[in-house]
Amino acid sequence: MQKADALLDIYQKRGARGLPLGRVYRHMFDHELFLRAYGKIYRNFGAMTKSSTEETVDGMCLEKIHGIIALLKLDKYQWTPVRRIEIPKINGRMRPLGLPTWSGKLVQEVMRTLLDAYYEPTFSDLSHGFREHRGCHSALLQIRKTWKATFGGFRLKRIPDGMGVVDFWDVLAWNKPASKRSEVVQRLFAGKCELCNMEDVPLNVHHIRKLADLDRPGRRPKADWESRMSAMKRKTLVVCEDCHRIIHAGHYDGPTL
Repeated sequence: MQKADALLDIYQKRGARGLPLGRVYRHMFDHELFLRAYGKIYRNFGAMTKSSTEETVDGMCLEKIHGIIALLKLDKYQWTPVRRIEIPKINGRMRPLGLPTWSGKLVQEVMRTLLDAYYEPTFSDLSHGFREHRGCHSALLQIRKTWKATFGGFRLKRIPDGMGVVDFWDVLAWNKPASKRSEVVQRLFAGKCELCNMEDVPLNVHHIRKLADLDRPGRRPKADWESRMSAMKRKTLVVCEDCHRIIHAGHYDGPTL
């Protein structure tokens, strides 16, 4: 990840100094940026939703990333039309929503990562909406630290900590940056099937929407791979291509857990 980190650091410095960018398209050829994008968006509920094709996050592998980069290098990558659906609004009306393919989501996230690194330093410190590691809790923390309350021109004294004042440092724990390489990417690079324990073979990442689906009342008994996911408390399972194909066929017969 060092190359990707160095590249994003250059983008941030150029953005802070107001310098123009060049060769942004060529910088999208870095597979580490795609791994970073995958680690960021694979948890999203919509990652398992089909678009205009059958492709979802299920079966994600390094070969897919290399294939996208190869098309980008040849200027042959084409966006797949999104699937348009309508979802209900609070007022009872409907609004349109476009569902891109999984490959399209990956490419979009890589583009967002590069442009976000460049433009982020130019944003106001008072802006907390739709920004990395910022949100309503960081806004409340800033209010607590910098805003001074007055009444009739007189400063109000803050009550001592522990007497009704919320410590937003603990609340902000969810918003802290994750490790450079996400846990599922580290497991993918371990090079070992988590079912049959085969090593040095092409690996895919099997995904499910949520773990609760494995414990749904009235459901058939768990298969071995489902028991493994429940034991790991993970919605992902790194498996070899043969195990992934057999899982989808519905008759995995690997080692007893």
